Amino acid sequence: MRSRTGRKTNSDSADDRGDVRWQTVPYDIRNTVHLVSLLDSFGLCDHVHKPTRGDHQLDVFISRSNWPAPVIKVDPPLMSDHALIVASFDVMSEHSTSTTSVTRRRWRSFVFDDFIVDLSHSQLVLYPPTDVTELFVEYDKTLADLLDKHAPWHQVKVRLSLRLHGLTPNVVR
Repeated sequence: MRSRTGRKTNSDSADDRGDVRWQTVPYDIRNTVHLVSLLDSFGLCDHVHKPTRGDHQLDVFISRSNWPAPVIKVDPPLMSDHALIVASFDVMSEHSTSTTSVTRRRWRSFVFDDFIVDLSHSQLVLYPPTDVTELFVEYDKTLADLLDKHAPWHQVKVRLSLRLHGLTPNVVR
């Protein structure tokens, strides 16, 4: 995964943590779909799947989607407004592998200059909506359409090591 600065972040670590205001009620489903789509595009997924504060999922446990699914236990908040999330993984031997299909964007085919030309000829740039809500809708639609054109989705078969990075035999003992 890349941060906003363009630097590669370490998404192989099992100890990445964070909190997100993630609505679980129907009126905010669009933002949830965007977040899930973003996680999916980087080969990540959240495993909590339930509210951790009121009707919101404030806390997440995100791991690589090709890892074995952990067993998640969510304890209620005690000393802060964050839930305690405990994840248990079934650790396999170092040599366990499998093959699976994943959907990824063809980022290697992305040509920035072509993208900019198409963006400059888009409705968003030429005739931007005056209403802020319509502007956001047009922004999302334009960028999604341009990304689908310049970095389309495709299926790739990958060979996966099911060993969790950082969990050496010494740590497991």
